[in-house]
Amino acid sequence: MTSGATDAGSLDASATGPVDVAEVPPEDAEPVARSNGAGARAPELVPDFVHLEVPRGGRCFVVSDLHLTTTPGEAAATATATIVGALEEWKAPGLLVIAGDGFEMLAGPPDLDRILDANADFTREVSAFAAREDHQVVVLPGNHDGQIAWDPAAVSVAKRRLGAVAVALACDVTFQTGAGPEVVRIVHGNQLDPYNAFRDPRSPIDTPFGHHIVTEVVPADRLDAAVAELVTIFEGTPSIALASVKEYCNAAYDM
Repeated sequence: MTSGATDAGSLDASATGPVDVAEVPPEDAEPVARSNGAGARAPELVPDFVHLEVPRGGRCFVVSDLHLTTTPGEAAATATATIVGALEEWKAPGLLVIAGDGFEMLAGPPDLDRILDANADFTREVSAFAAREDHQVVVLPGNHDGQIAWDPAAVSVAKRRLGAVAVALACDVTFQTGAGPEVVRIVHGNQLDPYNAFRDPRSPIDTPFGHHIVTEVVPADRLDAAVAELVTIFEGTPSIALASVKEYCNAAYDM
């Protein structure tokens, strides 16, 4: 699930220059720090926004919903091989944004280290990409890897093993173009979905309705098939399909 002015893929500008990252919110954004109880404001583990700049001639590669697990299957292998190939051939300056649900930490073991171990080629190439001059990596949490928004260990793993320069809830990317700067906001998109939105993304006890569907109502090995069947029944409208599940749960479990 991805929302914003860009979808998974790449955007190109038109000359060269360094990539600049500043973990500060836009002027009209909410503060990204909370009171520590003594009147002072401490920075968040994961800020609301990160600002990035792609120079002319640079690129931004946005991927989401890889749902990489500790036991990757054929689909994961195909997806990661495509990403690895693109990163290996990338010569221009720019950045890679993993825009939420890159990792399945809800229906599978919530251990980012183990997930990266199991997807070794992906991990190795993303880290190598981040180490090259004028290349940077940013990780955004989604609803299936929301743990990244509040777990210091997961944030540390993302930075240490993927070379991420920032982990944030959203990022604004400024592209320097021949017509002047153009700004694109990248978010995962679950906050726009009432069934998967967090009230507080930084709370480990905040569990949207969709979390309970994944972890309690439908067995993990049947989830994809069950959702696909519901979407088909409701003529390709996921929100109606999920609403029907919620109605059933309310009646069956007095939720």
